[in-house]
Amino acid sequence: MQGKCLYKDRNLFSLPEMRVLSRYILKEHFGPFLFAFFVVTFVLILDFVPNVIEMAIGKDLDLLTILWVFALNLAWMLALSVPMATLVATLMAFGRMTSDFEMLAIKSSGIHLISVIRPVLIASVFLAAGLVWFNNEVLPDANHEARLLMSDIRVMRPTLSIKSNVLLSDIPGYVILIKRIDHKTSRIEDVTIFDQRDRGNPRTILAERGELEYLENGAVLSFILEEGEIHEPVESEPESWQWVTFKKQTFNIRDVTRQFKRTSSSHRGDRELSAEDMLKETRKWQDNIDRANLSAYRRIENENRRLISGLTSDKPATDSMFYRKAATKAYQRAIGLKKSLGQSVKNRKRTRKLMDTYLLEVHKKYSLPAACIVFVLIGAPLGILARRGGMAVSIGISIGLFIMYWAFLIGGEELSDRGLISPVVAMWAANVLLGATGLVLLFKVMTEKKLTKLSTYTRPGSE
Repeated sequence: MQGKCLYKDRNLFSLPEMRVLSRYILKEHFGPFLFAFFVVTFVLILDFVPNVIEMAIGKDLDLLTILWVFALNLAWMLALSVPMATLVATLMAFGRMTSDFEMLAIKSSGIHLISVIRPVLIASVFLAAGLVWFNNEVLPDANHEARLLMSDIRVMRPTLSIKSNVLLSDIPGYVILIKRIDHKTSRIEDVTIFDQRDRGNPRTILAERGELEYLENGAVLSFILEEGEIHEPVESEPESWQWVTFKKQTFNIRDVTRQFKRTSSSHRGDRELSAEDMLKETRKWQDNIDRANLSAYRRIENENRRLISGLTSDKPATDSMFYRKAATKAYQRAIGLKKSLGQSVKNRKRTRKLMDTYLLEVHKKYSLPAACIVFVLIGAPLGILARRGGMAVSIGISIGLFIMYWAFLIGGEELSDRGLISPVVAMWAANVLLGATGLVLLFKVMTEKKLTKLSTYTRPGSE
């Protein structure tokens, strides 16, 4: 004789009892979330410690300054720790509840699995919303202050930061890239200097080779460059660029000191702006591109009219000298127009690349918080399916999923930088893939028969 479980009535649990169950499920997630959050943050801090030690070595920094460096850099660590902690907590909580047969008891009581996951999913939505606010209001300011502070520290001895094929952005107003540097002879090759002190009139200095030295007791960084060019916009036509070549030229960067002092700067990079500010910048750049395209189109039309008017004349057809001069003049103007348009095309490509960089950061500010929701969708069914795996399995699955998620982000960012995919695809592909996988697994768990079969039992000796 078989007896049926008495908890099959779906109306058995009242609304207050469901609230108690929801609070219990959230409580089961709270402990693992805090545990994972502090562990992940601690690992990121340990990874950051060598950078701070290398940066501060040989410099007379007080403990308060070093602690402030850590405090400011905690912001980007928290933006990564929260999604991963959500994944670990979901896997551990649902895995523990399944291994202790609590999920079996809940499902046998007639409670749908969606009702069990709903409180965690709602909590993840609030967590994601808070992280969006954090990424737009707190993180940009923290990144800005951290960059200025670390820049002030590095400027004390900038030679430690000058490395081959590494962008040097520690000197305010300058970004420097040196492909090859000999620290013994101070000889440098393939030098690019972006002079951004005047945001309305930026300069780009290129040189094949040169020499680097310090003047005035290390307060001036001097570049003695050879075989180079200087590119800068035309004041009357901002969309047009002009360039000057030189055989040998000296460029001095002043106020490079070995003494630590705090500075301020209004300039902000892509990771130091909110999504709204970056979208405003991209709209301005798009307007500049549109104006540059219109200007180029008008210049081509004007040159065509000049060419036609120059060749159309009352001169007799036998006056070959006139036509040779007209053709020569038209050819020279065409060469000049080609160079000007070529430089405009390069400028538009650089602007497009910069726009894509900003759009990547915009979508990243929302895709990472959205990962909290995605990780609940995939973590809940995986935790139930893992059953008796315990903490080790939960952490292992979490690390594997987060490595895959991060690989998608890094790979997508690289492909977007190369112009192969759009910033939207680069930042949201991982969320879409893992979210779809989570929905499939969730459907599998909800339709699984093994849990419901255990809701019936056979009395010993009844056969």
